[in-house]
Amino acid sequence: MALRQTPAQLAALTAKTPTRRPQRPRQANPGVAVRGAVALEPKRGGNARRTEAEGLMFDSKREAARFMELRLLEKSGAISGLQAKCAACRFPLVVNGQKVADYYADYVYFEDGVRIVEDSKSGKITAVYRLKKRLMLACHGIKIRETK
Repeated sequence: MALRQTPAQLAALTAKTPTRRPQRPRQANPGVAVRGAVALEPKRGGNARRTEAEGLMFDSKREAARFMELRLLEKSGAISGLQAKCAACRFPLVVNGQKVADYYADYVYFEDGVRIVEDSKSGKITAVYRLKKRLMLACHGIKIRETK
């Protein structure tokens, strides 16, 4: 026995109803990773706002302020070779020949002839950061200096 429907009932059954509101794509920003056609904004903790200092973009105001402090220390001669947001701040973390991750330091500089790797932290320290910090010590023998 076949069920019969009126054309109106058939149209109501076959009409597609949107299950969710379509999302509009985010606008691409310079320096933002893009996957497909939609730009993905990198995650920053808390209420951090991207801030510019001396032509460099920093993830937070605290990080930019620390860079300005380090720049003053470099001009006074207390430190030398200050680098921020460059290739020298990237450290590959390799365990048993396998690349596990990359650690991106906020600043790298020399103090009394010793290379210092520094990271600005504000608020919560994530489990991923704690793991990368231990891997930096194990792989490169570098202890990260944290500033708050």
